Amino acid sequence: MLFLWQSLDRILKMPFYAVAKGRQVGIYNTWPECQQQVNGFTGARFKKFATESEANNFVQQNSGGSSAVSSTNWGRGSTDDDGFVHVYTDGSCEGNGQAHAAAGLGVYFGEGHALNTAQPVSGRATNNCGEIQAASMAIRLARAQGVRRLMVNTDSQFLINSITKWLPGWKRRNWTLASGGEVKNKTDFQELERELSSGDIEIKWNHVDAHCGIAGNERADELARQGTQMYRTMRRGR
Repeated sequence: MLFLWQSLDRILKMPFYAVAKGRQVGIYNTWPECQQQVNGFTGARFKKFATESEANNFVQQNSGGSSAVSSTNWGRGSTDDDGFVHVYTDGSCEGNGQAHAAAGLGVYFGEGHALNTAQPVSGRATNNCGEIQAASMAIRLARAQGVRRLMVNTDSQFLINSITKWLPGWKRRNWTLASGGEVKNKTDFQELERELSSGDIEIKWNHVDAHCGIAGNERADELARQGTQMYRTMRRGR
C-alpha cells in the first residue's frame, strides 16, 4: 500500500508542458514531447506548469485562435475543437489469469475532476475485463452529465478492435468466435454495447501508447491500480 501511494504521489507531481503556439497546440507531460512541437517553430509560445488547469488556462489565453487541436475546460476536463470531451480509461490486474487475480478499472477526465473513478471490476478478474468495464463506466458517467460527444483514449488495442472490427461478427454468430468458441468477455461487451447503442452520445476511440508519459493515460493507470487494491480489500472482507 505504501508503494501504491508513493507511486500515486509521483504521478500527481508530474509536470504539464503547455504549448500555446507550436506545431500542435496542446498539453504534454514530458519535455521531449513539448520540444518536438516548439523547436524551430517561429514564434513558439510554451511554458511548464505544476497543474493541468494552469496549463489549460495558458493555452486558452495565448493560442491566438490557432486551428490546431487544443484543450478547453469541461468541469476541469478536456474538450477538443470538434466538441469531443476527452476521457482516459484503463484496466489493471495483478496475477492476470491466476486463481487469486485482482483487477480494477480507472476513468480519468482531468485533474481533480469529480467524475474520476477508481473501482474494482465485477465478475472475472482480468485485465481485459478492467479495460472493457472502464470504457462502459466512462460513457455512462459522461452521458449522465449531458455529454454528447466523447473521445475514449485507451491503451488497449484489443478493446478498440473488439468494438470497431469484431463485434458485428460476434453478434451474427450468437456471441461466438469465428473458431467456434465463446467470446470470453461476452457479458462485459454486451454491457458496453448497450452504452454505445443508446443513440444519444457519439463515441470516438483513440489508441494511446502505455507508460510513455501521456498524463491522462498515466493517471487512468493509477486509478485502475487503486481499483485493484479495492478488489483485494473487498475479497478479504468476504
